[in-house]
Amino acid sequence: MLTTSVERLEGISVRLTVTVPADQVDAAIDRAYKSMAKQVKVPGFRPGKAPRAVLDNMLGRENILAEATEAVVNSTYSKALDLERLRPIESPELEELENVTPGAEFTYSADIDVRPELTISSKDVTIELPDREATDADIDEQI
Repeated sequence: MLTTSVERLEGISVRLTVTVPADQVDAAIDRAYKSMAKQVKVPGFRPGKAPRAVLDNMLGRENILAEATEAVVNSTYSKALDLERLRPIESPELEELENVTPGAEFTYSADIDVRPELTISSKDVTIELPDREATDADIDEQI
């Protein structure tokens, strides 16, 4: 289960902290390996069937984990906004992200400017609505 928290900063800014459980991180790493295996031709292996160790040597383990990190953030950010009922007005500023680690949960933070919460200070608000039908005088005035 995704864990989120919000810290109010100055003005309309908030810091959203998201913690992704280890099983979701591991699933993202698996998807990253499968995706990279399909994209790279490895001599001696059918497309998409190269073992992880071979992919690590060819592409670099850090590159594959960076792909998984990006996938985790992309898939959880919007869910975290929904959980906290935040309405951002621009793209978030993410801290420098460390790559995900297999078997461990992953935590990241984003600074976001959100829509301000408005409250009506007066309860005696009156609104005058114009007549629904135009009279002949209104039409003549517009012409």
